[in-house]
Amino acid sequence: MNPKVSVIIPTYNRAKQVRYAVWSVLEQAYRDFELIVVDDCSEDNTEEVVKRFKDTRVKYIRLGENSGSSTEPRNIGIRESKGEYVAFLDSDDCWFTDKLEKQVKVLEENPEVGLVYCGLHVADKKYKRYWIPLPPEKDFLPGMLPSTVLLRKSYMDRIGEFDTLPGFSDTEYFYRLLNICKPYLIDEALVLRQTSPDSFGASSTGHAEGLRILFEKHHGSLKDNGYIYVALGNAYLLAGKPRRKYFLQAIAKSKFSLVSVWSLAALVASYFRLRFYRSLLSIYKYSTRRT
Repeated sequence: MNPKVSVIIPTYNRAKQVRYAVWSVLEQAYRDFELIVVDDCSEDNTEEVVKRFKDTRVKYIRLGENSGSSTEPRNIGIRESKGEYVAFLDSDDCWFTDKLEKQVKVLEENPEVGLVYCGLHVADKKYKRYWIPLPPEKDFLPGMLPSTVLLRKSYMDRIGEFDTLPGFSDTEYFYRLLNICKPYLIDEALVLRQTSPDSFGASSTGHAEGLRILFEKHHGSLKDNGYIYVALGNAYLLAGKPRRKYFLQAIAKSKFSLVSVWSLAALVASYFRLRFYRSLLSIYKYSTRRT
């Protein structure tokens, strides 16, 4: 009999972190799952670490050469999956023990829902946990992370695989999914992300270009969303290629809201050194977190 849920962990050179990711899946209160670990040709002892788990639900797949991103490992995991529902877990994240149980319950009780997601805690360098709030369902971007979702496989089959983009291929995939199904937000932190809150502002030209491609592909549904313009302005600025028009568009689309206030502050800060902008970004994130 096939499992109800397929859990896919793409990983590369994260032997130390992946053990905790795998452990957090095996400790789930909900037990009817398979776990597929797709190793993108790691050069460390990832294979040894994963194979230490003597659980028949764990399947390890090693790619013959490195693909350069998590996109291909996720697609391979999807092809190998047998579950009715599919979940992704980044190899440096962990789940709380009731994550699958609560999300499966939502999909079982709401057949029109194809994607259920949740909030997450972020562990900083001092091992303090902060709840990073997500936008409401109608303002889906940019808070979504693969580790927070559970997807209905029947809808996934209709939209195909992840596209290879310079960045944000996961977010682009979720948008395609939302064109044919409804999302559901569990407004609760069920995921632990092992990083510093400051790293959420990290970006590159690749990430900025990936976000731009996402926006162009889904312009019809995103053109009035203030979050996307803030995300674009932030990504390009942190990549050292300021495009201030995005902050101006965010202000126009999000009048008298926190998004417009932040966009105005970011626009002004963009004329100063990048270090000043990063400091402002940190202040904003600390002011919006939940403890």
